[in-house]
Amino acid sequence: MFLSRVWGTGRRWLYWTMLSVVTLVIGQAYVAGLHWHEPRLALADLIAGTAHRPFVYRVLVPTLVGWASNLFSVPAETCAAVVVIASLFGFVVALRSLAGVFWHSPRALDLVGLAAVVCLLPFMLYSRHLYDFTGLLLFTLGLYLLALHRWRWYLPVYALALLNKETAVLLIGVYGLNQLRAWRSLRFWGLLGIQTLVFVTLRLIIQWRFQGNPGAGLEFHWPDQLRALEVAPGLVAIYSLLGLLVLWLALAGARRKPEFLQCAALAVGPALFVAYQLWGFPFEIRNLYEAYPIFLLLSLPTLGRLIGVRFDEPTGTAAEPHERGVSVRA
Repeated sequence: MFLSRVWGTGRRWLYWTMLSVVTLVIGQAYVAGLHWHEPRLALADLIAGTAHRPFVYRVLVPTLVGWASNLFSVPAETCAAVVVIASLFGFVVALRSLAGVFWHSPRALDLVGLAAVVCLLPFMLYSRHLYDFTGLLLFTLGLYLLALHRWRWYLPVYALALLNKETAVLLIGVYGLNQLRAWRSLRFWGLLGIQTLVFVTLRLIIQWRFQGNPGAGLEFHWPDQLRALEVAPGLVAIYSLLGLLVLWLALAGARRKPEFLQCAALAVGPALFVAYQLWGFPFEIRNLYEAYPIFLLLSLPTLGRLIGVRFDEPTGTAAEPHERGVSVRA
């Protein structure tokens, strides 16, 4: 009995040590490829608020880095690296916590934690931005709080996510589809209205603040997407096949997967895909980060069956938290 406990504790320490090392290595590799001095979004210009639009609109991380650099008298690059790596660690924990809302198998949750960081590698091949991992952390934390109906915590996280990147507005769709059964209630419309008001207010303030900056609010890249079909059809085919593989993994066995995640995929996936085609640069799949935690969690149960890691049946849907003893109160 005692030896069994010691062995179990040792395995947990080994897992978290391995996960921490992998996360740190990937985080450092990510930091090494950041656009520290790229003319349109150099770190110093982001902090000063003089970078090009739309990059300058993502104010959260540059503001935090600027404050930390002044407070501790250390180079801004060092502070930025700490924020990026800490956000990656936070994302791994947040995604594992979100998975724990629906599944309780320790092996399954361990797979989620490891996959959360390792499966990011393809997103790092083309380009990287300072605020990407912070966006992943806040968006995933928003999903977690939505799944538990923790509205008083969710709304501040939602606002921070919007300050980090405007695509966090997709959380409204996740909320709307998952709470659609309650559409007759005042709370449903009240929370929907608050989220919309927060987005519109922050968006108008940020656009007004940086209206004189060079660049444009959106970069239209549809012609570049068409050009990629002509110049690199083989690479387009590889990316398309990988996308179809992820879609199959996510859709397979849908009846056994959480309704909350399926609604989230419906709210986020199509919108991001269209946005990527119109305003994303070819092969820059980091534009799909908001879909990453959702489709990863939908794909892993299918992958788990293939490699012998069993996910137990979902413990309920986020739309019906009372079925698993989760309070709807904040």
